[in-house]
Amino acid sequence: TAVHLAIGTPERISIGYPSGESLLYQIGLKQPFGTIDVETKPYTLAVLNADASESTTPPVLERLGEIDFYANTLYTFIVVPNAIPSGNPGQIGSISTQTKTFVISAPLEPPVGNGLRIRIIHAAHSTAVVDVYIDERLVASRVNYGDFTEYLGLADYSHTITIRRFGDKPGDSNSKPLAR
Repeated sequence: TAVHLAIGTPERISIGYPSGESLLYQIGLKQPFGTIDVETKPYTLAVLNADASESTTPPVLERLGEIDFYANTLYTFIVVPNAIPSGNPGQIGSISTQTKTFVISAPLEPPVGNGLRIRIIHAAHSTAVVDVYIDERLVASRVNYGDFTEYLGLADYSHTITIRRFGDKPGDSNSKPLAR
């Protein structure tokens, strides 16, 4: 989901790919925006000018870079004007016509009763990139060495956590888990 609070920027923005394709389309200034479901994987995203002519590719207002989307997690994009500090103590800075986006995440299935929250940290120096599966369902794709997942909410029953090399799929006879 997203909220557009960047006064001084286009009235409508989109969150999508730098190429112009949108995931969250035409987010109005100060208007609530619903949620969408997307596949669990990394996305290279940008804030786009949705007020631009429909015959052209929407101009990129801000490049957000690569964002990993994990399963059972709500991501909220908060788009505000970019504040520029004055550099002098006691003086107020200025507000730019550029956007500044914060991405905040929260588990959709927080622990209920005896549930748990789990964060997986990739500390296996022998493997650069891994995928994380819980109960054979991909929950975190492309976790780089030294990175970690968001907090994931799990119910209070037994789970199987499987770590696989990035791109290896369950059920593939050539693909053995790194850990289970």
